[in-house]
Amino acid sequence: TNQSFYYERSLKIGDQVIACDEICEEFSLKSFIILSDFAGSGKSYVLRNFSQKLMGKYDDTWTSFIDLKNYTNIFKNNSIVTEDFLEFVAKNFLDCQNEFEKNFFKFLYKNGRVRLIFDAFDEICPDYGSIVLNLLQKFERNSGNQILIGTRKYFQINLESQLENLE
Repeated sequence: TNQSFYYERSLKIGDQVIACDEICEEFSLKSFIILSDFAGSGKSYVLRNFSQKLMGKYDDTWTSFIDLKNYTNIFKNNSIVTEDFLEFVAKNFLDCQNEFEKNFFKFLYKNGRVRLIFDAFDEICPDYGSIVLNLLQKFERNSGNQILIGTRKYFQINLESQLENLE
């Protein structure tokens, strides 16, 4: 029998401990969330699992897990993002098979129903971190759309300060 096992994890936000299942509700209240921890702590696993839970729970939204280290060739060719956030993401990160899917993504984004989960921010720094930050600065705050970013602890403070400046 093919069985899969999942070790249920919890996250600590300030003094509050939240089970992964409850994070869907917490995530829906914020534009940006940063998940940070030490190397090997299971951030990527939690982010992938979380994106799958979001896909199952909210079928009226577009949820994508984007492993940033798989896109270094795109970053090499785009030292600065000149397109708006929507165009760049649709063109480079999403596997849109045709114009209909691309337009559907744009429709959902304009209606505040997109959740993007970026993993491995720390693994593309220092070479491409500024490019991703440049891209995130183009993200429309308070639009209903959300971004979750996974990184190691030592990039958290810089990432927080850059994202705070966007509010």
